[in-house]
Amino acid sequence: MAGNKLQVNQLVQQFHCVEYQEKATTQAFMFRDQQQGKEPTVVAFRGTETFDSDAWFAGVGLSWYELPGVGEVHGGFTRALGLQKNVGWPKNLEKSHVKQPAVAYYAIREMLSNLPEKNDNGKFIVTGHSLGGALAILFPAILAFHQEAWLLK
Repeated sequence: MAGNKLQVNQLVQQFHCVEYQEKATTQAFMFRDQQQGKEPTVVAFRGTETFDSDAWFAGVGLSWYELPGVGEVHGGFTRALGLQKNVGWPKNLEKSHVKQPAVAYYAIREMLSNLPEKNDNGKFIVTGHSLGGALAILFPAILAFHQEAWLLK
C-alpha cells in the first residue's frame, strides 16, 4: 500500500482561540485533501498539552453548564470551545471595535458555513483527542442548540 498515502495539500486555517479564562488557548486545525476536490474538510481540535496546567484544569474542573434542551455539559469543555461570560451561548457574538482573538466555536462555524461555496459536498468531519475529543463532540451539539440544521446536514 505504498502508493495510497493521503496527502494534505492545503492547510485551510489554524485557529489559536483564547479561552474563557483568558489563560489557556484552544487550538483547532482545518484542512482537506485538494487532489480529489470534493473531499470533506477535517476540523481537528488539539488535545491537552502535557505541561500546560491551565489546559489540564479545563479538563479536570468539576463545574457543569446547563445547555437548555441538551443537558449538563462539562464546564471546562464549554469554556474552551467558546462559552461567553454572563451570556452563555449567544447565536452570534456582538462585533467589537477592539480587536479580539477569535473564539473557537464561532470562528470555525463561520468558516464551515462557507464550505458549500468552495466544496460541492460541503461536508466536514470533526475530530480530536483528549480535550480535543470532548470539543469535537461538543461542537455539533452547540450547532444543534443554535438550530444550524443546514450546517449539520
